[in-house]
Amino acid sequence: MESTGEMETSLQFYESAQDYLSLVRVYCYCGNLDKAAEICNDTGDRAACYQLARTYENQDQPKESIHFYTRAQAYGNAIRLCKENEMDEQLMNLALLGNSDDMLEAARYYEKKPGCQDKAVMLYHKVCL
Repeated sequence: MESTGEMETSLQFYESAQDYLSLVRVYCYCGNLDKAAEICNDTGDRAACYQLARTYENQDQPKESIHFYTRAQAYGNAIRLCKENEMDEQLMNLALLGNSDDMLEAARYYEKKPGCQDKAVMLYHKVCL
């Protein structure tokens, strides 16, 4: 149904199948990001959250994108956006949720940022433990 442009019918089938990724993908395609966000927030489906995060990122909405990358546990992408948008406090929280590579990436960022060397030291220390 989707391939022939019958989006409403395809949405009904995807909903019956509880295919949240496809639901979010179609809602994003149709420009209904509010409904896509509602599905992601209600279900917590990681693939659907990742799809929505990418859509928000492509539309230059970093705050929303970071939120859904975090819900998808795609911490590396969320960290990258935090660094690009100088969201330093949120970066620290995400680095602590991520793996050691994520912490190292954030530590390198903080190391070069004036006044943030203490955060770099803390992250380097945590990686070494």
